[in-house]
Amino acid sequence: MKMHIRKLFFFIFSSSILFSQPALSSDTEICPLHRKHIRSEDDALALAERVVVVYKLLEPSGLSLDCVEFNPSRNRKEPIYTVDVREHHSQECGGDPMFAPRILSLNISSDGRLTTDAYDHVYFKPLVCPKKKTQ
Repeated sequence: MKMHIRKLFFFIFSSSILFSQPALSSDTEICPLHRKHIRSEDDALALAERVVVVYKLLEPSGLSLDCVEFNPSRNRKEPIYTVDVREHHSQECGGDPMFAPRILSLNISSDGRLTTDAYDHVYFKPLVCPKKKTQ
């Protein structure tokens, strides 16, 4: 009986890993907010900053936009930019300037699809479009 429970647990656990959302799937919704072609690192940085503000991704950390820095890198094999958002430690923001802990990361494809690990800091998931306010 114990062996069956172990096998069942292993199957459920491995299935959740195998069938989890890939970093940038073709069915990832592209919100009008970021529906533009990303042609350069500057485009990726501008979009990352805008997304962090609109989606309020810094709220859990309590940091303002002035106390974070955006560090982009480009994937050589795929047209994807990864932008790491890190704490910026200074006299104004506090903290040790020798450290810059990562808050979250964004994967940005060349066609504007976007995923982040901001929700659980483990898996990259698509950003859900902000809901429009109804009156």
